Amino acid sequence: MRLGVQLPTMGPEAGPLQVLATALEAERLGFDAVSLSDHVVLPYQVASWYPNSASGKVAVQAWENFLDPFVTLSYVAARTQRVR
Repeated sequence: MRLGVQLPTMGPEAGPLQVLATALEAERLGFDAVSLSDHVVLPYQVASWYPNSASGKVAVQAWENFLDPFVTLSYVAARTQRVR
């Protein structure tokens, strides 16, 4: 079995230091891969019930930070050795 870690690329935790720290720690702990969300835009308002949260609301709002997935993965690949 191979295990991976989701990188923090949305919301207040999204930033180069947090992303790199997460990727390096995943690599140190022996995880096989890191991944990230490819949602670079969200609707400003969602009227329907969101099934992935207890409140029914989307956790990350459209106006919060979003890191570009290709730039972020390039950054992580340049700074890690083994993690995919």
